[in-house]
Amino acid sequence: MPLVREIVDAIFNEIKSILRAYLHETEAALKKRLQKLMIIGIIVSVLSVLVTSLIGSASLFLLIGQQEYLSTFMPAWKAWDIMGIISGVTGALLILSLIIIIRNQLRSPKPSVSKKI
Repeated sequence: MPLVREIVDAIFNEIKSILRAYLHETEAALKKRLQKLMIIGIIVSVLSVLVTSLIGSASLFLLIGQQEYLSTFMPAWKAWDIMGIISGVTGALLILSLIIIIRNQLRSPKPSVSKKI
């Protein structure tokens, strides 16, 4: 009886070592993938903030210039109203495009990690 028990224990120990090695490989691959995703996410968020602020600044300077131009041949309050409407539409389009980009990023197919022993 002890001989059978030793054989079964040896088999179980071998199975445990194989499973541990597989788990270790999978864990290392998952950590590497998560690290890469985190770095990409940080880079994308920083770049999107920079691009958004640059677009906002450029839009602001263009709107101020247009307001000065419009105020030469119409009342200033009307020029400010027109620029406010244009600014609102521009902001809404920018937010809408960012929402669409983010939703597409979240929907992108994720590669399946299936590895056979």
